[in-house]
Amino acid sequence: MTTVDTRRPVPWPARRAFPLIAVVVMILIGMAGTIWGPVYYGQQSWAVPDDLWATLVAAQRLLHLDLAGLYTPPTNLITFPGAAVILVPVAAVLDAAGLPIHAGHQGVHPTGWLVAGPLETLISAIVLFAADALAERLGASLPKRFLLAAAEATALWNVTIRWGHPEDAVAVGLVLYAVLALGDERPSRAAWLTGAAVAVQPLVLLAFPILAVAVKPRRLPGFVARAATPPIVTLAAAAAANWTATIHAVTSQPNAPSIDHPTPWIYVTFLARPLSDGSVAAGPARALSVLVAVGCALCIRNRWRTERLTGAWSPQALAGLLWWILRA
Repeated sequence: MTTVDTRRPVPWPARRAFPLIAVVVMILIGMAGTIWGPVYYGQQSWAVPDDLWATLVAAQRLLHLDLAGLYTPPTNLITFPGAAVILVPVAAVLDAAGLPIHAGHQGVHPTGWLVAGPLETLISAIVLFAADALAERLGASLPKRFLLAAAEATALWNVTIRWGHPEDAVAVGLVLYAVLALGDERPSRAAWLTGAAVAVQPLVLLAFPILAVAVKPRRLPGFVARAATPPIVTLAAAAAANWTATIHAVTSQPNAPSIDHPTPWIYVTFLARPLSDGSVAAGPARALSVLVAVGCALCIRNRWRTERLTGAWSPQALAGLLWWILRA
């Protein structure tokens, strides 16, 4: 006699309780830290992330359909247009509230931070939910998932609240969801998610070769085509509006060694071409890292053959795929 499972599915809020709690706590502590934290150091100005506001200028221009200004000062945008796209809702709320958006110093107590801070944190929280879903798929226990959410929220604070780069978190979250989709034998969905991640932050191209070799050969052309569509379409739209500014920003990717920590990987002397404003072109060295990722993919291209033929991936194989992505 066949038994029927009458258990009700667990509601989504209950399944994702840990990341939900983490993002709420992160907003409360993060906002309190930026507003009242500086008092303990004898400072009056709120500790708002400087980088966020320049990207918000780009998002505001995108909201107003000013594609030509996407890569012109003061946006300082050097990634693909998706970084501005994800902040369009934030720019729309600030516009509706009549709060100004401008790059540079925000003043002592910028009212816009009370809106932009929580909203950018909510947007970047996609990585918390993606990681929890992946941990659940891998069979992690509830205590481990709790610790994972706490550790991720701590790391996410540095990305969003401290430096104002939600695009990094969003891109990683989309790639993790792509890994889940690939593990469930849904390569089309994985391709679109990967393409969206690249459109937001092109550095996730390092994960693309690993994902590509995990796809069945007959489905690889479709996977590549779908994954290439979001970054190509968004970049082409910006380039058509202002070719010179777009190509210079995306290919050179100016970076300031005096501000950012210079690493041998990013600032290889013979690749990091000095620019007129004292920064260096970090793009060529970053492109070299993609070649290294391709090499890793070629080394393991036969490893996933069994998984590609048996449908949904086992937790062990999925963990191995994730390990290689992190190494790349």
